[in-house]
Amino acid sequence: MKSLLFALLAAATLAAGFAVSAASPGAGASHFALGVVQDVDRAARVATIAHESIESLKWPTMTMQFSVADAALFERLPAGRQVAFEFVAAGGGHRIVNAIPLAQAPAAPAAGGGRQGMGMHGGMGGDMAGMRKMCDEMMGGSRKH
Repeated sequence: MKSLLFALLAAATLAAGFAVSAASPGAGASHFALGVVQDVDRAARVATIAHESIESLKWPTMTMQFSVADAALFERLPAGRQVAFEFVAAGGGHRIVNAIPLAQAPAAPAAGGGRQGMGMHGGMGGDMAGMRKMCDEMMGGSRKH
């Protein structure tokens, strides 16, 4: 099921004309995450994203600010939108080097309803290896990690 969802995502992304950024992650390792864009500040070149846990960094679900490598990426980071994104450590922070808009963000949980995971992607929970593979395939396998 996960492979099918990733294949459909890749096909839909390419059909919609979303080019994958050629930005190189540099010497640092890149990480992949799913999240909902909370806010963008183009002038400061940052995006605030509520992301799911990131296994490669052993990070829990949280909301944080990321710098954005290329101003053109803001077209793929609209507030309120669910995104798959790639980022690298940079200058003591974290910089987004690629983003793919996925779907509208889910409705906020009801008051007193507690959070049981973000549930943004239909239960694909933490399949970052699958996301990395999908992104690599979309980039023609030219990326070094």
